[in-house]
Amino acid sequence: MAVLLGIDSGLTNTRAVLFDETGNPLGASAAQSPQVTLSPGLVERDMEALWETCVRAVRGAISKSGIRGKDISAVGVSGHGDGLYLVDHKHAPVRAAILSLDSRSSSILEGWRAQGLQEALLRTTGRSPRPGSPAPLFAWLQHHEPESVGRTRWILNCKDWIRLRLTGEIWTDPTEANSFCGDIATGEYRVDLLEMLGLEQAGRKLPPIKGSIEIAGRVTREAAEATGLDPGTPVVGGLVDALASMLGTGCTHPGRLCMVSGTWGINGTLTTEPVAKEGLVCRRFATPGYWALMSNSPSSAANLGWFVEEFYPVSSGKDPDTSRFKLADYEASRLLGEGPEIVFLPFINGSSGNSWKAAAFLGLRSWHTRGHMVKALMEGVAFDHKHQASRLGSRFDNVLLSGGGTRSQTLSQIFADALWNTVTVSPVAETGAWGAAICAAVGAGVCKSLCEIADRSLRGSRSYEPDPSRAEQMSQAYEAYLEILRLPLPPTLKEG
Repeated sequence: MAVLLGIDSGLTNTRAVLFDETGNPLGASAAQSPQVTLSPGLVERDMEALWETCVRAVRGAISKSGIRGKDISAVGVSGHGDGLYLVDHKHAPVRAAILSLDSRSSSILEGWRAQGLQEALLRTTGRSPRPGSPAPLFAWLQHHEPESVGRTRWILNCKDWIRLRLTGEIWTDPTEANSFCGDIATGEYRVDLLEMLGLEQAGRKLPPIKGSIEIAGRVTREAAEATGLDPGTPVVGGLVDALASMLGTGCTHPGRLCMVSGTWGINGTLTTEPVAKEGLVCRRFATPGYWALMSNSPSSAANLGWFVEEFYPVSSGKDPDTSRFKLADYEASRLLGEGPEIVFLPFINGSSGNSWKAAAFLGLRSWHTRGHMVKALMEGVAFDHKHQASRLGSRFDNVLLSGGGTRSQTLSQIFADALWNTVTVSPVAETGAWGAAICAAVGAGVCKSLCEIADRSLRGSRSYEPDPSRAEQMSQAYEAYLEILRLPLPPTLKEG
């Protein structure tokens, strides 16, 4: 059976996982990705340090698996979206990478909005740029660091930098080509759009595009010595992390709704034509002829992590963090038979729709326990996913759930109750790395299609059916949640 390596480099960690053809992990390792906040709104990372992080993760996965580098069939890479990774003619970093968390380009976007350029960008690229998007960041550098722009030969994304270090080859893939100025319909760069934005210099620095499942290079001898991989191992084009998670969860057909409950709540589905709609993100998918349509928000399972960290004491034992989460899950599960009494707004990290939104418990009374609060928090997380997903369509045949939130069986059940649909939880824990590995499997000829191997990994998944006794209660609670979202925020809180 073939062995596949998936590398998933996020904003927090870089994970390397070895899988067999069914998605079974054979060895996994993670290392913390470097990140520096220079001042409020300026977030960067050392690119060479990120490569060293990747090296440690890959070496760790190989060591834990006991598998030799020469027995690994292919490598797939995914990475966080947006941000800016610049290299010169010798493929060396021009400066520190700017991360997608950065907001230095906010004034650039305000100017584009005043000129009506945001609408043109949405129509063409399938998304409205954010402050951490590559185009406004590059525009900021043109104004403030022209010497960096002058030294830049290639504008890359996170995964493109890691693939470059593995193979020595410069490419990007269709899922990220529209991040800068790619046409969502054709997949090609739009020079006229660059001219409209005053970014003509960027046109000569954008990398060529290679398909997500195409071989985009082979591991060099230098990279092999660093990582433990075998020289010549094929590396495919890969894809952005959000789409890797969708693919790794099993979202391979239109009609399937994918939800990733992690730090961010990712809600996505596939379409057979591009969609340009304000507030949604559309990207070309790894499968030609499909597009991924997403409505995402930083308002998911991170809320639960925050609550457990703050309100559950550290317990003794070999794995105190796990026992704390199990206790929270148990306390919430005991109250599932009771109707929702508290509404929780899950915006501990803000909201993608309104930056001023903050978390809140509403309806809290003296007789409520910590368990009531955890249950309300889980319901709020599920409601926000439902609210985001409602913008993608109204009917889905399957709901596929993954991410850290699925470790809670109570939260998984609440998702089924809130969505009034069967929820299938992926048996693969590292869906981002698995999505990258799936691309590697097809590129290396291990299997014929993404669907074939992705569906194979769904065997053994667990499912949750909605509880009919909670249907009306959850429906009323969701309407109350939406009503609260419509309320205006007091001016004093807006100022804060």
